[in-house]
Amino acid sequence: YTSLIEVFRTLPGIDHVATYGADYYRNYFRGWRTAYSLSYVFLVDGVLFNDLYFNYDLGTIALPLSNVERIEIIYGPSSVVYGANAANGVVNIVTRSDRSQDGSSTNIQVSAEKASLDATMPEIHTIDANYFYKEGDLRFSLSARMEYGDYANALPNNRYEWSHDKYHTSRE
Repeated sequence: YTSLIEVFRTLPGIDHVATYGADYYRNYFRGWRTAYSLSYVFLVDGVLFNDLYFNYDLGTIALPLSNVERIEIIYGPSSVVYGANAANGVVNIVTRSDRSQDGSSTNIQVSAEKASLDATMPEIHTIDANYFYKEGDLRFSLSARMEYGDYANALPNNRYEWSHDKYHTSRE
């Protein structure tokens, strides 16, 4: 995987909808769709990461995968433990917090992909990096993620019949 969005796309019981490309997306648990709020809680190391007003999980775009140790998913109602917004489930991202020995380690993931076979479509570049240092009781971790490319226009309009340019340009 190169991003958490790709992880959500492959999870069973979760519908991932990217209406306007990678910048605007929604993850829906078990078919519960609403325009205003999500029905699950998104946590990073047990800390609530959802938007406070709409309960959106917009942080999944920028979270570096190079620092993720594991992803914990609870399917089903969890409101008793996690609050009212956890009606359909909980996603907890657990980041790396320790190593077995002192010293430093680096995890870097670099990817470049052609958005389509069409030569006019842009390439998408991703750099995802994590630096971790441990000495005795001291722990230091620094993570970063950079994306370059046009994710919103990664697919050509003519891929499906209903998305042909002729329908978008004609007033009829």
